[in-house]
Amino acid sequence: MRRLGRSVALTVSVVLLLTAILCFASVWPIADGGSVASDGELTVDRSHASDGYVMVKGRPSEKRLKLRVKRGDNSLYYDINTGGEYEIIPLQYGSGSYSFELFKNTQGTQYAAAGPVSAE
Repeated sequence: MRRLGRSVALTVSVVLLLTAILCFASVWPIADGGSVASDGELTVDRSHASDGYVMVKGRPSEKRLKLRVKRGDNSLYYDINTGGEYEIIPLQYGSGSYSFELFKNTQGTQYAAAGPVSAE
Protein backbone atom coordinates (compact mmCIF):
# COMPACT_ATOMS: atom_id res chain seq x y z
CA MET A 1 0.00 0.00 0.00
CA ARG A 2 2.86 2.37 0.84
CA ARG A 3 4.51 1.63 -2.50
CA LEU A 4 1.30 2.58 -4.35
CA GLY A 5 1.12 5.87 -2.43
CA ARG A 6 4.69 6.74 -3.35
CA SER A 7 4.06 5.92 -7.02
CA VAL A 8 0.99 8.13 -7.09
CA ALA A 9 2.85 10.96 -5.35
CA LEU A 10 5.75 10.67 -7.79
CA THR A 11 3.40 10.65 -10.80
CA VAL A 12 1.51 13.69 -9.53
CA SER A 13 4.81 15.52 -8.88
CA VAL A 14 6.07 14.82 -12.40
CA VAL A 15 2.78 15.96 -13.96
CA LEU A 16 2.81 19.18 -11.91
CA LEU A 17 6.42 19.86 -12.84
CA LEU A 18 5.77 19.37 -16.55
CA THR A 19 2.66 21.56 -16.36
CA ALA A 20 4.65 24.33 -14.66
CA ILE A 21 7.39 24.14 -17.31
CA LEU A 22 4.86 24.34 -20.16
CA CYS A 23 3.03 27.26 -18.54
CA PHE A 24 6.28 29.13 -17.95
CA ALA A 25 7.38 28.61 -21.55
CA SER A 26 4.06 29.84 -22.91
CA VAL A 27 4.05 33.17 -21.03
CA TRP A 28 7.73 34.13 -20.84
CA PRO A 29 8.76 36.63 -23.55
CA ILE A 30 11.10 35.30 -26.23
CA ALA A 31 13.18 36.64 -29.09
CA ASP A 32 12.01 34.39 -31.88
CA GLY A 33 13.68 36.26 -34.75
CA GLY A 34 10.51 36.95 -36.75
CA SER A 35 11.34 40.63 -37.24
CA VAL A 36 14.86 41.73 -36.36
CA ALA A 37 16.65 45.03 -36.95
CA SER A 38 20.33 45.52 -36.24
CA ASP A 39 23.07 48.03 -36.86
CA GLY A 40 25.86 45.70 -35.74
CA GLU A 41 26.10 47.14 -32.22
CA LEU A 42 22.42 46.87 -31.24
CA THR A 43 19.93 44.16 -32.19
CA VAL A 44 16.20 44.66 -31.69
CA ASP A 45 13.79 41.75 -32.13
CA ARG A 46 10.43 43.39 -32.88
CA SER A 47 8.52 40.12 -33.29
CA HIS A 48 6.32 40.83 -30.27
CA ALA A 49 5.93 44.61 -30.51
CA SER A 50 2.17 44.10 -30.90
CA ASP A 51 2.27 42.34 -27.51
CA GLY A 52 3.87 45.43 -25.95
CA TYR A 53 7.53 44.46 -25.79
CA VAL A 54 10.70 44.04 -27.83
CA MET A 55 13.83 42.05 -27.07
CA VAL A 56 17.15 43.88 -27.35
CA LYS A 57 20.81 42.99 -27.03
CA GLY A 58 24.04 44.85 -27.51
CA ARG A 59 27.25 43.41 -28.84
CA PRO A 60 29.23 41.90 -25.94
CA SER A 61 31.27 44.62 -24.28
CA GLU A 62 33.47 45.26 -21.28
CA LYS A 63 31.91 48.73 -21.00
CA ARG A 64 28.55 49.47 -19.37
CA LEU A 65 25.67 49.80 -21.84
CA LYS A 66 22.57 51.97 -21.78
CA LEU A 67 19.59 51.81 -24.10
CA ARG A 68 17.44 54.81 -24.97
CA VAL A 69 13.89 53.99 -26.00
CA LYS A 70 12.25 56.96 -27.68
CA ARG A 71 8.77 57.64 -29.05
CA GLY A 72 8.06 61.20 -30.06
CA ASP A 73 9.25 63.54 -27.29
CA ASN A 74 9.27 60.75 -24.67
CA SER A 75 12.44 58.84 -23.76
CA LEU A 76 13.30 56.11 -21.28
CA TYR A 77 16.77 54.78 -20.47
CA TYR A 78 17.64 51.23 -19.44
CA ASP A 79 20.90 49.66 -18.30
CA ILE A 80 21.36 46.49 -20.34
CA ASN A 81 23.69 43.55 -19.84
CA THR A 82 27.12 43.52 -21.43
CA GLY A 83 27.13 39.80 -22.26
CA GLY A 84 25.17 40.01 -25.50
CA GLU A 85 22.07 38.37 -24.01
CA TYR A 86 18.56 39.44 -25.02
CA GLU A 87 16.59 41.55 -22.54
CA ILE A 88 12.90 42.36 -22.41
CA ILE A 89 12.07 46.02 -23.02
CA PRO A 90 8.43 47.10 -22.55
CA LEU A 91 6.93 49.53 -25.05
CA GLN A 92 5.45 51.82 -22.41
CA TYR A 93 4.19 54.53 -24.75
CA GLY A 94 1.73 52.32 -26.64
CA SER A 95 1.76 51.36 -30.30
CA GLY A 96 3.57 53.40 -32.92
CA SER A 97 7.10 54.12 -34.10
CA TYR A 98 9.95 53.77 -31.62
CA SER A 99 13.65 54.39 -31.92
CA PHE A 100 16.25 52.53 -29.90
CA GLU A 101 19.77 53.76 -29.40
CA LEU A 102 22.65 52.05 -27.63
CA PHE A 103 25.19 54.03 -25.61
CA LYS A 104 28.54 52.73 -24.36
CA ASN A 105 30.24 54.07 -21.27
CA THR A 106 33.39 56.05 -22.09
CA GLN A 107 34.41 57.08 -18.58
CA GLY A 108 32.68 57.78 -15.28
CA THR A 109 29.11 58.80 -16.11
CA GLN A 110 29.81 59.71 -19.74
CA TYR A 111 28.38 57.66 -22.61
CA ALA A 112 28.82 57.77 -26.37
CA ALA A 113 26.24 56.72 -28.96
CA ALA A 114 27.02 53.28 -30.39
CA GLY A 115 24.06 52.47 -32.59
CA PRO A 116 20.47 53.46 -33.48
CA VAL A 117 17.67 51.14 -34.63
CA SER A 118 14.07 52.09 -35.52
CA ALA A 119 10.99 49.95 -35.05
CA GLU A 120 7.32 50.24 -36.00
